[in-house]
Amino acid sequence: MFSDLFGKIEGKKLLVLVENGTLAKVKIFSLDKENLSKSDEPKDSVVVEKASFSYGISKEDQVVLTDISTSIEKGKVTMVLGSVGTGKSSFLLALLGEITKVAGTVQWNRDGNVAFVSQNPWLINASLRENILMGKRFISRKYNNVISLCALKQDIALLPDGDRLDIRIH
Repeated sequence: MFSDLFGKIEGKKLLVLVENGTLAKVKIFSLDKENLSKSDEPKDSVVVEKASFSYGISKEDQVVLTDISTSIEKGKVTMVLGSVGTGKSSFLLALLGEITKVAGTVQWNRDGNVAFVSQNPWLINASLRENILMGKRFISRKYNNVISLCALKQDIALLPDGDRLDIRIH
């Protein structure tokens, strides 16, 4: 049984097919960065062709994503949508090289940036300010600019200790 998941971003349609809880088809292509010359790089940001991925380290381990081919257009925002357990996180981890590619290719265009927001927050047991700085030196102008760009000023103003509030991970 197939489930079709659709998303529409900036006039572009995204179709993700899910079969038996496994991501069956997405439109993406990919290349290995080290082996690319500028002329070999894809025009899209990411191109994936007939790629399969496993959480194991060998080809004999269980494959979790099979025969995926897709492309992500350069300069566009792309969403991967789907129900719980359909392979969205595995797909993104595969693109980032965090799970083993056992077949196919994944190509990245080296021009531009990629951002990934994990579903699990990465925080340290420290103040809110220290979590924002992430080990960098406090520079008031830069820090206030980040707070403003992230629309955190009003939220921080509501906290009893402001950005000095201690954050503890349980």
